[in-house]
Amino acid sequence: MIISSWNIRRLNKPFNQKELKAFLLKNNITLLGCLETKIKPRSVTKVRAKFSRDLKVYSDEAINERGKIWLLWKEQLVQVNVVIASDQLVHCKVKDKSTQFTCDITFVYGKKTIPERRSLWDQLRQLQHIMQEAWLVIGNFNSVLSVDDRINGKPVQQDELVDFQRCIADIGLGQLNRKGWQWSWCNKRDADNIIYNNIDWAFGNASWLTKYSSLEATQTI
Repeated sequence: MIISSWNIRRLNKPFNQKELKAFLLKNNITLLGCLETKIKPRSVTKVRAKFSRDLKVYSDEAINERGKIWLLWKEQLVQVNVVIASDQLVHCKVKDKSTQFTCDITFVYGKKTIPERRSLWDQLRQLQHIMQEAWLVIGNFNSVLSVDDRINGKPVQQDELVDFQRCIADIGLGQLNRKGWQWSWCNKRDADNIIYNNIDWAFGNASWLTKYSSLEATQTI
């Protein structure tokens, strides 16, 4: 089973819908957290119909007026039950229908500013208190984790790091082994003005890292 998260940025655009379908097919994705969809409630039904023939779709218009996190999955292969949804995360229970693989997964799309993200860190701490399964936390946190997670642009300041670092330590998450592209975001400017950041992350709790230690995160941009 292949699990992925992807910042699509405006899933209402036909070109992006086509690109997403190609991405799912090429990479044989079983479950996708689709981030920054920006779909207004009046467009949800129309956009969902583009995918519902082959995929089960969860959309978050009841939580976010302009969609932030959608889930798409192959219902014939995996069972997904959404348990908790908020303005910065969707938490679900996942079971592979052909194997013994089960876990909890939290898909994250963090807000842009430090104060806004504090509620995200609190929500993750609350989830940790009820966690009994292997737990994967994946997505765009919109936050660097160390001073080495940005090249060029404004130097990383300590106040950008401290809340994120404390949260990860408090709830006992560890990074998955990562391969692929070194950076998860760039501003796609010319060589003199280009900035690279790491703001997308994949973490597992102790149970995940014990049960599924062979699984890796592949990063593309």
